[in-house]
Amino acid sequence: MARRGRKGAARPAPAWRGRSVLLRAWLVFIGVLLAFHIGVVAGGAGLRELASRFNAELTAAALALLGAGGRANGTVVTSSIFSAEIIFECTAAYVIAMWVAAVLAYPARWRPKLLGIALGIPALMLLNVVRLVSLFYVGAWWTEGFETAHLLVWQSLLVFLTVLLWLLWAATIVRRDEARTA
Repeated sequence: MARRGRKGAARPAPAWRGRSVLLRAWLVFIGVLLAFHIGVVAGGAGLRELASRFNAELTAAALALLGAGGRANGTVVTSSIFSAEIIFECTAAYVIAMWVAAVLAYPARWRPKLLGIALGIPALMLLNVVRLVSLFYVGAWWTEGFETAHLLVWQSLLVFLTVLLWLLWAATIVRRDEARTA
């Protein structure tokens, strides 16, 4: 929509007008990721160690359930098939931060956002355990492919699956909420 100047000449509307929802979404997304980063830095090594230990325990429990005799000693997981150290970057923390940022940035009511966060975080943690356990089997059966599976395949796949889960959330939970309140 053009605005009129003093002498009636049309002036273009500012570029940001009409894009405020998109701008707000980007600011929320970046703000949440920045807050996560600041929280990780402020939490220090203790927070990162706690997250790594928790993921090591989950991975060891999953390996034990599968009969591979998983045990966690701090951040090191040993099993009858493979051993590895779980560092903070191996946790689901970054994809969870991306998930929370994307859910909060989406223009929806608070109820579907909170439901998305409550369902998405455990789903991503479970997916990360599947990733870690599968990497133990890759390390045992295909040692030369471990780094490729770890650094290229699973990291890309985890981000892709997080985006796919977000699209599923937006298409189902948010749309159902919008239909119910309309």
